Amino acid sequence: MINYLECYTCNTLTFKDMAILATNIYKVSYMVKDMSQYLLIIGCSQKKDPSQTLMKALNRYNGVNFKVIKKFKRERKLPENLDIVIISAKYGFLKLDEYIDDYDLRMTKKRAQELHPAILNELEELISNNTYKEIFINLGKDYLPAIEGFEKYVTCPVLYAQGRIGEKLRDMKKWIIRISLLSDDQKTLTDLVLQSE
Repeated sequence: MINYLECYTCNTLTFKDMAILATNIYKVSYMVKDMSQYLLIIGCSQKKDPSQTLMKALNRYNGVNFKVIKKFKRERKLPENLDIVIISAKYGFLKLDEYIDDYDLRMTKKRAQELHPAILNELEELISNNTYKEIFINLGKDYLPAIEGFEKYVTCPVLYAQGRIGEKLRDMKKWIIRISLLSDDQKTLTDLVLQSE
């Protein structure tokens, strides 16, 4: 295998080597660009860490959905190409790493409608800046009005978790595992291209 860095630093890169290098750079950049992004939208949880200091949303919420996500993260199985958005009764649109305080506010349909315009704007911006292959929604019925109409901004399939809390949780776990496997396959393919010459 050609050591391209060594060739470059020694100024001994031949025309053929440059052609191979350019081809591989193109292939890898295409694959990185083509690395499918996924979006998960979940609701906040009533169970929270009661600490009075600010903490990241992922650490603040202790509901079942968050326990699953934390477990995936601990085990390094949470896909890197997965974006997760939280719909919060207090904050509206949240990302996992945003710092929040403890609060006690329940989501209602009325509150969801109040938050709706701001959440829709945030979702539109997020979606316009990313190319998502699939979006998975795991929200309770009181949360759904907060994102109503967002599908007009997407061109990919949108999947909604169905059934009771346990069934929704199961479907979300299966979905995360599936995209994790797809992501691993994509990384393996990229590695193979890098090693092919």
